[in-house]
Amino acid sequence: PVLAAAVTMAALLVPLLVSPLALAHVHTLAPCSSTSRAALLISSVRHQRAAGPRLAADAVECVVRKQPKSSVALDIKVPATISRQVHDKVMQDFSKTAKIPGFRQGKVPASALISAIGVKRIKVATVEQLIDVGMQQGSSQIRVNTVGQAKLVGEVEEIADKYVFGEAMDFTVVVDVYPEVPVEPDMYKGLSVEVEKVPFNQDAYDKALLKLRDQHADLVEVDADVAAEEGMQLLINMEGFAANADGTRGEPLPAVAG
Repeated sequence: PVLAAAVTMAALLVPLLVSPLALAHVHTLAPCSSTSRAALLISSVRHQRAAGPRLAADAVECVVRKQPKSSVALDIKVPATISRQVHDKVMQDFSKTAKIPGFRQGKVPASALISAIGVKRIKVATVEQLIDVGMQQGSSQIRVNTVGQAKLVGEVEEIADKYVFGEAMDFTVVVDVYPEVPVEPDMYKGLSVEVEKVPFNQDAYDKALLKLRDQHADLVEVDADVAAEEGMQLLINMEGFAANADGTRGEPLPAVAG
């Protein structure tokens, strides 16, 4: 499930060519597929966006760093050209939906739009799309056999506070990977093990067999003149009465099985 707090959320489904990476931070939580051709689900908060912008040819840089406990860090850098294009697209989308007195939708100047919406909201929306683009292009450059979900290092708001419109942006995600276990054929030659021989327990076997027989036995009704014996099951009809203080029979007890 995608979690949000009083905000509009939109999802961008981006196919991966290598291995699945699902971005998870305070705003998104996406499942990770185990197939080699999976999908990357990234949610955008506070900004309803249409089709993404046509990006410049400048490549996103992605560097893989090994981390402890079978994990890797992906250091992703989005170049300034893509940063400017994404920012312009975010401004266009806000301009199409913003209702600002004195301006038609889609014709709102940037200065008026920033004053009405706020710099922080625009920066957060821009950073979220830049993370989408960085994850899409960066993950296509590497071969990482991931396990579970990738996690953004830091909060989106923290990255947005440092982000400058139109400049390159760096961010890092951490994801678990399958551990590297070196296996050599010679390691499994000439192995010997000691196996303790456990003697057969006839008494435990007989008790277990008797228990199974009792559990699955068929009950057969006997004649009325047959006396009850140990091991029989009895069906009893009882009519009870409360005892008076003087020992005599009192009121009947409720007809409830006990």
